[in-house]
Amino acid sequence: MNAESPNNNTLPVPPSSSKGGANDTPAERYAAFLDYAFSPETHRRRYALTVSMLVLGIALGSGSFYLANSWHPTAWAGTVAGILIAARAMTLMHGMVRRAQLYGRRKQVARKGELVTAYVVHCPTDLLRPGQEHALPCRVVFSFQPEVCDDMRYMRYIATHVAELKDKLPRGDMDKQYIAALASEPQTKKSRRYLLPLSFTDGSAIYLADLLVSRAHLPGGYLHTDALPCLAEPGATGGIEMMPEWLLDPKKPIPITTDPLPPITDDAPLGLG
Repeated sequence: MNAESPNNNTLPVPPSSSKGGANDTPAERYAAFLDYAFSPETHRRRYALTVSMLVLGIALGSGSFYLANSWHPTAWAGTVAGILIAARAMTLMHGMVRRAQLYGRRKQVARKGELVTAYVVHCPTDLLRPGQEHALPCRVVFSFQPEVCDDMRYMRYIATHVAELKDKLPRGDMDKQYIAALASEPQTKKSRRYLLPLSFTDGSAIYLADLLVSRAHLPGGYLHTDALPCLAEPGATGGIEMMPEWLLDPKKPIPITTDPLPPITDDAPLGLG
């Protein structure tokens, strides 16, 4: 892989995709990145430490419990220490399980997803400047129709009009009322998407979706543009993941605007975990 990650990336990029070669696709590059970032080998020391902590906690707690009942009450302190150590180990293991589940979901998107450009409708204002949060949710629009998705002006037009309906109650137009309800929803949910009414999109299939944006995937750690490269599972439902920009195929770059950002309204970062 020839591209390099920006300085804000917290995980180094693997040197090549799993298949290698100059003709690997962005999806293959993303899959290789996931294998590298989430590989158990990369974190084997943490796994070994967690298992050791769990065994130590159980052994210490059990042994101290036996001694407290058969020898001296002060051994109860060892029981408490063993419980605390085991509890900490279980907490770490829970985090590993969630990490494995996240890896599985993202690998599925990498296997089945299509490369699209998602256009930001609204996002937290914190994402427009450097910050400490690892990731924040945005609401975006995208399409699987290349002639629609590649039309940056039209997609930005749709995104702007959806954003304008946020916290509004249009009168007499059921489709706009429906879109306003979607745009105003304060809760975000992983992989949720809605097909916008065709009357609103001139017959094009355009989806409004919730997208978790990782600062590590953005140059400098914050949004510079409202057009984000993503992999999305085709269909009315499915996952969508933001692609790190440095993993894109340089021969077929996704259209990223260098124009100033349009007004982006604030959205409470709730619900995505």
